[in-house]
Amino acid sequence: MRMQNNRVAVVLAVVVAAISAPWQCTATSVAELCTPRRFFAYAAHGDTNSLDTCINYDSSLVDQQDAVGCSPLIAAAFNGHEHAALTLYRRGSPVDARCNNNYNAVAYARLNSHDAIAAALIRFGAADMRIPEHLAPCSPEEWSVAVRSGNMNKAEECVLAGFDVNRPLDAGCPAIVSAAINGNADAVQYLAARGAHADGACSDGSTPLMHAARRGDVAMVKVLTAVGADIEAETPANKWTALTFATTNGQIEVAKYLHRLDMDFEEREWTGTPLMWAAAMGQEDMLQHLLKSNRKSWKALETRDEHGQTAVMWAAQTGHLGCLMQLVQAGATLQVTTHAGWTPLMAAAYEGHHGIVEYLLRNGADKDARDKGGWTAIMWAIVGNKREIMQQLLDSGASVAPTVHGWSPILVAAATGNEQLFTLMIQNGQDLMSHLDNGATGEDIARQHGHHRLAEHLRHMFNARRRYTEGGNEGHDEL
Repeated sequence: MRMQNNRVAVVLAVVVAAISAPWQCTATSVAELCTPRRFFAYAAHGDTNSLDTCINYDSSLVDQQDAVGCSPLIAAAFNGHEHAALTLYRRGSPVDARCNNNYNAVAYARLNSHDAIAAALIRFGAADMRIPEHLAPCSPEEWSVAVRSGNMNKAEECVLAGFDVNRPLDAGCPAIVSAAINGNADAVQYLAARGAHADGACSDGSTPLMHAARRGDVAMVKVLTAVGADIEAETPANKWTALTFATTNGQIEVAKYLHRLDMDFEEREWTGTPLMWAAAMGQEDMLQHLLKSNRKSWKALETRDEHGQTAVMWAAQTGHLGCLMQLVQAGATLQVTTHAGWTPLMAAAYEGHHGIVEYLLRNGADKDARDKGGWTAIMWAIVGNKREIMQQLLDSGASVAPTVHGWSPILVAAATGNEQLFTLMIQNGQDLMSHLDNGATGEDIARQHGHHRLAEHLRHMFNARRRYTEGGNEGHDEL
């Protein structure tokens, strides 16, 4: 028994160490978190711990340049982050590096009256430089054209002349929205490093991330989250998030990515408790040890991490039924949602954990709950290509009624291009002629998402149905 307790204690010590140093979880997580774009964002926001960790992973990051040739050190100095600027210098970033305009970090620090940073950099060998105070002003039109065309050197002239990078332009939108809509990743990174708000909203409250999600631009979604965009930001009128824009427009890859940000600890900094970690890793002995611990912080069942997950959510998403049952027996609730609205049932359905789904359904999980995008567990089973789970949910009585803007499970199947699941939905009573509120049919949706083979198949099915119904046989479905 003593040996067993010692083993648990050793494993627990490893977990606590991992939580205290979350960046060391896996090589995959560090690679994801230490891209050049994220590194620039850390410099611009003064995140010294992240800078140190990333430099340990890849020392060449200190030599990266943005769209106008400026270094991370210059980004830190411009935004007034002395500790970050000096950390970058000590870790190898050239103290007198110049942008394309030949100005260094001292000049950029002084531009925003960060004189202490300028003085420190001069002591370490940077040239004493100043940007002229009376540069020719930049008009809103010049600024807008520069950003839209990707002329970042001209945009930099505007910034040095004092132009407000967050100033609303066309349709009440700041420049970072325009850059996101145009898919200009370099412009987004540049603007964020010059003080543009990653969630800078248009007059209707829509953010750059929402526009990228609506367009299905996964690459831009990744860039925006890298520079600090909030995936949970809501429009003031209807409380839509980026996820809502993605699902409403059938942008499945974006929706999957946004949910992965909430759920996938392999690619996110670990911010959970030891209890969450044990549940996620399927460590039943450790979980039992934590639940019996005298430390309240270790056994708190309903504690949430920064994305809204509890230990129950982690156990359901990773498929560890034994851990899930232990947590419930200890008093944990199954009625939990993440900040993005995902439930344990949605997570288990998407991942294909049959036993977890069965357990949750037996214990009262809401099979028809909707996430913030308006999608249900059965829709996420379709997105995850989990035929057995989809049938399991159908057999349990899960609704196939349309949700936001007319999206229903059969139309989600069309958007994924999965002919088998589309056919299965028909066999379970879904209407072949289902359509979105805007009139788009399954054929239209399949074609829009590049699934031309399915679209042609559906076209023939629709035509056959029309001929059949026009013949007076509406009550007899032969398809």
